Amino acid sequence: MRTIFSFWFIMVCCTISYSQQDPKSKSGSTSKISSLKKAEKAIKEDNPTEVALQYVNLGNQHAVSKQYAVSNTYYQRALTIYKELKDDGKQADVLRRIAMNNEALNKFSTASSYYSQAQEKSTNVSDKQLNSNDLNRVQNNTNLSRQTELLDDNIRILEQNNNTKEVAKSYEQRAKVALAKKDTLAAISDLKNAVKKTENETLKVDATAKLATLYAASDSLQKAIHIIEESSKKAYESKDWDGYFSLQQKLVDFYFKENEEQKAIETLEKSLNKAYELANTKWVATLNNSLYNYYVKVGDNAKANQYAHEFMQRVWNLVNNDSLLMQNKLFDEISQRVTLLEKEKETQTLLYQNSKKFNIILVVLLIGLSAAVFAIFLTLKRLKKKNLQVQLQSLRREMNPHFVFNSLNSVNQFIALNDEIAANNYLTKYATLMRNVMNASNKDFVTLQDEKETLKHYISLEHLRFEHQFDYQLNIDSNLDNTQTIVPNMLLQPFIENAIWHGLRYKKEKGLLVVSIALNENRIEAVIKDNGIGVEASKAIKTKHQQTYESRGIKNTMERIETLNKLYGCAIVYTTESLTKDANSGTKVIISWKNIDYDVAAKN
Repeated sequence: MRTIFSFWFIMVCCTISYSQQDPKSKSGSTSKISSLKKAEKAIKEDNPTEVALQYVNLGNQHAVSKQYAVSNTYYQRALTIYKELKDDGKQADVLRRIAMNNEALNKFSTASSYYSQAQEKSTNVSDKQLNSNDLNRVQNNTNLSRQTELLDDNIRILEQNNNTKEVAKSYEQRAKVALAKKDTLAAISDLKNAVKKTENETLKVDATAKLATLYAASDSLQKAIHIIEESSKKAYESKDWDGYFSLQQKLVDFYFKENEEQKAIETLEKSLNKAYELANTKWVATLNNSLYNYYVKVGDNAKANQYAHEFMQRVWNLVNNDSLLMQNKLFDEISQRVTLLEKEKETQTLLYQNSKKFNIILVVLLIGLSAAVFAIFLTLKRLKKKNLQVQLQSLRREMNPHFVFNSLNSVNQFIALNDEIAANNYLTKYATLMRNVMNASNKDFVTLQDEKETLKHYISLEHLRFEHQFDYQLNIDSNLDNTQTIVPNMLLQPFIENAIWHGLRYKKEKGLLVVSIALNENRIEAVIKDNGIGVEASKAIKTKHQQTYESRGIKNTMERIETLNKLYGCAIVYTTESLTKDANSGTKVIISWKNIDYDVAAKN
């Protein structure tokens, strides 16, 4: 029968092995599930700070349960997030927790590495000192005196900062060092402080059990029993069932040592009934097995078989109703969902990063292409402008030969008539005019003052040749600033020349040329008016050569106007009209343009 019961017991232990991963009671599993659900929700909401916080909570809960490897898994997840968030303070805290877990696993080299990293990341003096002390402590774990000194300093810092959880841990560590030094009284004192300082029930139970064991080892068994009884009552009242059953099991061991078998059996039966009531499969199996082994040992096989039979009758019902097992199963399901969510997030992040890199490359290429297109556009625009400027200069130069030829022809006329004084006078004025024209030859615009002087010299030269044919007037609006107002260079001269040569020249009586430049609303307006023979009469008496030249002269002027408008947007317009309805007397030409921003001085 004993063999059969042992077989069943092993099967049950295998069945509940998952639940034994967590020595805490239902509340422990519930809190883990709660933290995991919060982490799942935070991942869905893309809240990395909350995800990291819940991973730290899960790491803490597993560390309290002494599941250090699982605890480190959650701490590492939190650490990855804090690195991405560049939160040094949180990184230091998590690194320290990982170091403490590795120390508990006796992985001192790994613990040293994490304490060192925690020290580097610490953002305040106290944390730096704590990590420095622990780093030295694990590196000098055989030097008991040095261990005590470092733990003393840790306790001082932790108590100043009111860190109850870590200070209790430091007291337990110092108690362990005291036992190694065979200083039982110091160890008992430190364990008492650990029980007093900690607020965590699991840590309190663990420290109490160690304290009671010390008392029992030092022949203070009754004191050990008293401590366990008191702690067991508190665990029962707070419904810390794992702590309660653990302490009851320890109490039973002490009763047997004290030869109080009846109390031991009563305690086991009372605890077993409570375990059945709570459907706590793990502790039913453990306590039932203790009773079974006791009765087999004392030779009461009937009683032993009674417990074995009852266990086998109720075991499957217990397993099916054990909420801790169901909670652990739920925890596993949620954990799998969280893992899938994390992988999905990682994939999304990777896709986003690749997309971001592609977009950056695309943007750079687009910017480069845009810059190239813009550069080409600017180059073409500059070339177009340069071509227009060359074209404009060419058109101006095309006008000069006729102007020069006419002027020199006049000089020749004076010489032929032996009028040396008139010829000299003409050449003097002609030289002044040419100097003005040449000075402005590279400018598209000149100031009103310069234009006024040029026109005055030109008209006076023509007046010398046709002195008896016309008089002239040059009127400038007083509202115009002669030095600030600009005029298209050599644009008015061809129209004035036409008025003299084709209108006034053939008039029988003396005519009149009036050139006026004035401000008309927002435009500059030049009016060239003559009372010559008119357009139709002029056409009738022209030679074939003269008709050809005039046609080219008007075309040249129109091309210059078109080019100036393209280059500077000055909106030059001109109109020609007869002063009489029959077009046989007088002509008026009106030319107007916008007063644009053109720095004449800069073009010198």
